[in-house]
Amino acid sequence: MYLTAHRVLTPDRARRGINASLYLHTGAHPLGLIAWDRLRAWGASDFDRITTTHPGRHVESVDELERGGNLVLSYLDVVAADSIPVGQLESELDRLVVDLVDEVGRVRTADHVAARFWVGVMLGPRNLRLEFEALRAACLELLQQHQRHGVALGG
Repeated sequence: MYLTAHRVLTPDRARRGINASLYLHTGAHPLGLIAWDRLRAWGASDFDRITTTHPGRHVESVDELERGGNLVLSYLDVVAADSIPVGQLESELDRLVVDLVDEVGRVRTADHVAARFWVGVMLGPRNLRLEFEALRAACLELLQQHQRHGVALGG
């Protein structure tokens, strides 16, 4: 799965919000068999293949602002197996938070999760930990919402 949350600013700079999207990799995938069980060994290029080239099938979004033309102020990208339980994803992100906040823009990995947190200069001297937590909450809420709707996540 590829789960992402972006804090965005409208082009007229009047409103800010968080837009989140969930993509799944069930079924045939252009990368073939993805080694989800070896995420800890992944590098930035492996992560980028999922987040930029092969994000998967878009299944759900929650948007506070209309998409298109917005400026991205920050984002959290998360890659994991489609079948990861929300609680496990939450725990692994908790383990990564210090590395993600201390090394903004770098891919960090736990046992079954790879993630990258980025903050642009337009946010100013905001507390990075609070920004991470807001984006993390949007990601987890979207995944929980998807799972509550009874959609089988496959593996």
